[in-house]
Amino acid sequence: GKGTGKKAPMLKKQARDLMAKCQVAVPAWIMPVSKALESLDPAKNRFDVVIVDEASQSDLSNLAILYMAKKVIIVGDDKQVSPLAVGLDLDRMDALRQMYIKDVIPNWHLYDAKTSLYDIAGTTFQPLMLREHFRCVPDIIGYSNKLSYDFKIKPLRDASTSSLVPHV
Repeated sequence: GKGTGKKAPMLKKQARDLMAKCQVAVPAWIMPVSKALESLDPAKNRFDVVIVDEASQSDLSNLAILYMAKKVIIVGDDKQVSPLAVGLDLDRMDALRQMYIKDVIPNWHLYDAKTSLYDIAGTTFQPLMLREHFRCVPDIIGYSNKLSYDFKIKPLRDASTSSLVPHV
């Protein structure tokens, strides 16, 4: 179901309790961070590697998943959309940040609703840019390549696999 029925809390707890057993049988899990945090118990479910994809669009709430990992791979693109903090009380968040983490953790000023997990990782680790692109035909990726990537991306898809018509 939708997970909102009267038995939902009990069933979610049972599912969390059984996940430790399931984890042994399933070598790889692919799920949104929010669903992982809802479904898994951080005390029982530990992973050798957690890969966070689209980390440049992931806000601060996604930091919690890192607790469950021995190693983390952060995948993102700082040229894409960052978290927007829509609907959040930024003044309240700033007050909490000032109260609890100011001068306690390095780069504490970055831990706000508009900074991405990719940005935070970039304060410690040197990013590695992937330079080959296989999804878009050269004309399409060429626009982004010129605009944002200084022509560093090599398109791999053959243009003959798609028929492009002029834009309207």
